[in-house]
Amino acid sequence: MSKVKVVGIAETQGNFEGRPFHSVKFHITEPFNPNGNTENKKCYGMETSIQSVKFDNLPFVLDRPMRMDELVTYIGSEAEFFYDKNGVVSKISFLADDYKPVDKK
Repeated sequence: MSKVKVVGIAETQGNFEGRPFHSVKFHITEPFNPNGNTENKKCYGMETSIQSVKFDNLPFVLDRPMRMDELVTYIGSEAEFFYDKNGVVSKISFLADDYKPVDKK
């Protein structure tokens, strides 16, 4: 589990070595942890990283379907990223998520 700030979201798709891919990359920041695994203990500011999620897995990772135009509204918000035993993103929980399904009447 990791509490982060989402600073960007990019949808990517194409072919790599003859195989198609379609993913969403979350650009995130979090404060450096000088007691963590950082090699250089003199760290200041924010650490940045990119977490990639396969597009087809998004509904499972987010616990609901979400279109890209809705997903990008979370840029600037805080989230918690959860990882499986292999370090793959298994769940994303947006901390300010008060989602209510749209009434389709």
